[in-house]
Amino acid sequence: MLGTSADPQGEGVWGENTAGGIGVYGRSKGSAGQFDGNLVVNGNASVSGSDPIQPAILGKPLNVNIPGTQAVGVKGDGGAGFPSPVPINPAGGRTAVGVLGTSADPHGQGVWGENTAGGVGVYGRSNGAAAQFDGTLIVNGNASVSGTLTVVTDIVLSGG
Repeated sequence: MLGTSADPQGEGVWGENTAGGIGVYGRSKGSAGQFDGNLVVNGNASVSGSDPIQPAILGKPLNVNIPGTQAVGVKGDGGAGFPSPVPINPAGGRTAVGVLGTSADPHGQGVWGENTAGGVGVYGRSNGAAAQFDGTLIVNGNASVSGTLTVVTDIVLSGG
C-alpha cells in the first residue's frame, strides 16, 4: 500500500478505528515502521521493548560533530514555560519532572549517566538547588566542592 499527498495539510496514509481499536498497525521481521521527518503524537505514546539487551527507546542525534550545537539523544520537558497551577503556592499542586527513571532491581539504577570520553556523566543546573538526594549518598572516588559546603548534621570520618 502506498499513500501520497501533495496537500501540506493532508495525510499520505490515514487509518481510523471508530470502535476504539488500533487505527494503523504494522508488523515486520525488520522495522515495523520508519519515519523520515518529525513524528507528532497527540495523546500518549507507549513503547514496550522486547529485546533484553537493547533499550526500548534509544535517542541518538543524527550528527554529533556539528560545531556549536548540542547533540542531545533524549530530552524530557516537565512543563517548562508553563506557569505554576497554584500562583500563591508555586511549590504545591503539581510536580513537573523532565526525566524520571525508576528501577525495581536492587542492583539497578533509576537514572544512569556515563561519559566514556572522560567528561561529566550527569550534570544538573538550576536557579535553586542543582541536585537533591533523599537517602544515603555514596561517592566512589573523590568529591570536589567549589563554593561553600554547608553541613546540617554531623560529619563522620572513617577509614584510613
